[in-house]
Amino acid sequence: MKTHFGILVCLLVSSSAHCQWQRHTVDDLGRGADGVRIEDVDGDGLDDIVTGWEESGHICLYVQPTLEKIREPWPRVVVGKSPSVEDAFAIDLDQDGIKEIISCHEGKTHQVLIHRLRIATAPASRSDLLQAKNWQSVGIASCQGVSRWMFATGLRRGTDKEQGKVLAVGSKDPQGQVSLLLPPADGVDDLTQWRRIQLQPAGWIMSLVALDMDLDGDEDLVVSDRKGSDRGVYWLEQPDDAEAFSVAERWVRHEVGGHESEVMFLDARPDAIVAATRGDGILRWARSPKGSADGEGTWQRSRTAAPFGIVNGKAVRRMEHHGQPWFVFTANRGVDRSDHGKPAVSLFSFEPSLQPIDIGGDAGVKFDRIEVRDLDQDGDLDILTCEERDNLGVFWYENPG
Repeated sequence: MKTHFGILVCLLVSSSAHCQWQRHTVDDLGRGADGVRIEDVDGDGLDDIVTGWEESGHICLYVQPTLEKIREPWPRVVVGKSPSVEDAFAIDLDQDGIKEIISCHEGKTHQVLIHRLRIATAPASRSDLLQAKNWQSVGIASCQGVSRWMFATGLRRGTDKEQGKVLAVGSKDPQGQVSLLLPPADGVDDLTQWRRIQLQPAGWIMSLVALDMDLDGDEDLVVSDRKGSDRGVYWLEQPDDAEAFSVAERWVRHEVGGHESEVMFLDARPDAIVAATRGDGILRWARSPKGSADGEGTWQRSRTAAPFGIVNGKAVRRMEHHGQPWFVFTANRGVDRSDHGKPAVSLFSFEPSLQPIDIGGDAGVKFDRIEVRDLDQDGDLDILTCEERDNLGVFWYENPG
């Protein structure tokens, strides 16, 4: 069985070795793959993938195949079509055992859509999931035409883990914002009645992460905003009082940092946050022990240059290696001429004695969010991401171990 030790072997052999991280294509049939989100949609215990294709306007679900076919293109269904999709993910909003897919749209669409499987009983079979005719797309009326919606996540209300989740959504100007979407009391079906409650103005939301930052049992909201006067990394504290959940003023904003930078996708834990930036390398904040317990305290900032001198970082994702934090990094090397020819997908450590590894080689230009999973079930972590400029599509890099 391969282990994480293979990464260390690569580091010892060469400080910049490509190490033969083979790329396996999940799908390259559309145009402009923009983000990967994972969720077990068919209930088989394996991670499936949801991706929006910005240029072709497809919202796609990929069901993980058997292990023997994991390196081939995955079974695919287009659950909805709408222009300028920026983000999509799966969530069971009404707790009926059947996942919905939420998509966010900018361009001229300015809408948040819910794509629902029109079957009566759960769990949904693979054959049901993979038939496009079974999916219905409906817009959330309170979001229509309001802003350019960029990202969404599920958020649990209160400390009851059995309670269903609401939605948190983020957008970019005009009228950029971080908002809650609350369904009516009788369920999620009447989408015209979903309420939108703006928590914060925003310039350009990149990340929303539901995470218990103050360790009080409920989920708070970690935010990265790359533009505007309120930009930076911060978190919004969920009110302890259930009655105050829908009161915007009760969501206290706690600053982390990065206000001087253009922060992109981040990786967040209650005691540490790491974010890629455009122009400022990679920023890391570590919180004092007191802060990790009570929501206050101070954040200590450190900075490191992006791997291989890349200027325009896009995303980072923590990847455990021998009990130490390593990070996968992606970039958009089409923005700055000095980035041309440099690896846009790499693995790096904050330990200066360990040099970065080129994962992606010369292929691709504009990469995006990252997920790390042991997709081939061989005991080490693989890297899942997408690329939208050269139409590499959705793919994963196999850890050579």
